[in-house]
Amino acid sequence: TSPPVTLAFSDDGVTFSDPEPVVAARAYTLPPGDGPKTVFAALTDQAGNRRVVSDDITLDTAPPTGSLVINDGAEYTAVITAGLAITTGETSIPITMQLSSDGVIYSDTQPYDPGLLFVLPPGDGFKTVFVRLIDGAGWVSAAITDSITLDQTPPGNANVLINNDAETTPIVTVTLNLTASDATSPPITIEISNDGVTYTPPEPFVPEREWTLLPGSGPRRVFVLFRDSAGNPTLDSDQITLLRGSGRKPAQ
Repeated sequence: TSPPVTLAFSDDGVTFSDPEPVVAARAYTLPPGDGPKTVFAALTDQAGNRRVVSDDITLDTAPPTGSLVINDGAEYTAVITAGLAITTGETSIPITMQLSSDGVIYSDTQPYDPGLLFVLPPGDGFKTVFVRLIDGAGWVSAAITDSITLDQTPPGNANVLINNDAETTPIVTVTLNLTASDATSPPITIEISNDGVTYTPPEPFVPEREWTLLPGSGPRRVFVLFRDSAGNPTLDSDQITLLRGSGRKPAQ
């Protein structure tokens, strides 16, 4: 047999370049546009026998892009472990990624995972998570980020007084005097109960709230659950004695 002496190249397997001498390595310009590419080479020997071979490669000239969402877009969390949802339309595989809590020091490269858990830095406050995507061509994305406020401290100064801390009342309708504060994840909501078991649905905090005690007479305790926007609860209660023969507050 006679070894090949010329070769020609093609992007489509139909139209080939002019024959040229065979070499072990040669630069070749792929057709423009990212995506899968096939290069065909036609080898011809001295007897005119021709053989076509090919190989595939994916052209990727741009870094990957993507998006990051923490805890389904929640503004606050009371749990230091957050759920990350990472999306990308990158097709140059394999895709890997790195994570960071400060945008400076990143984790070791790991396989791309569209949903994973990430431990936020300790301490209440605003937290940002950074993710870099790395595609199969080696391109590294700009950092994609999302932020959330970590608040693991329940509302402070949470207090309820019945009728300004009165000891007795002749009627079942009373006024709850409420105080509470939360600097990290306001606003605060309240839930109220006469038995400490069944509570009203959450409602916005107000400094005064009319409330109806259980009927009858004797000691009556009211429970108020103060909850910040991260879900941290603080429970407080107060007691008042409902006098026998009491009725409702007269109409104004």
